[in-house]
Amino acid sequence: MDLNKIKARETRVTIAAKFKKNATTGMFVGERNMNARMPGVNGVVVDFVPGHGGDIWFVAHSMTQDNQSYTNIGAYSSREFMEFNVKENPESAALDNREFLNKYGVKPV
Repeated sequence: MDLNKIKARETRVTIAAKFKKNATTGMFVGERNMNARMPGVNGVVVDFVPGHGGDIWFVAHSMTQDNQSYTNIGAYSSREFMEFNVKENPESAALDNREFLNKYGVKPV
């Protein structure tokens, strides 16, 4: 995936089914974002922070129940995700991020 083409709140990704060994070593990230990491799920890149032992990409995996805010936001290395496959899910292109996460993301607890 070309990292220069990733845009916050626009790029949709699928997290790798298995995390890369040591991909997050050296990252200084809050516990909440590290605990929200989920293998094999879809999400929307919502933010990016360069440095910190490697670039950190924040990916939202769901919306709050009122559909007003992103939730389950995990911190990832770029080696831990790939672009969401629109060819296999052509209807996803017409969805906004809220609809996308409600259909392809995880359901909030």
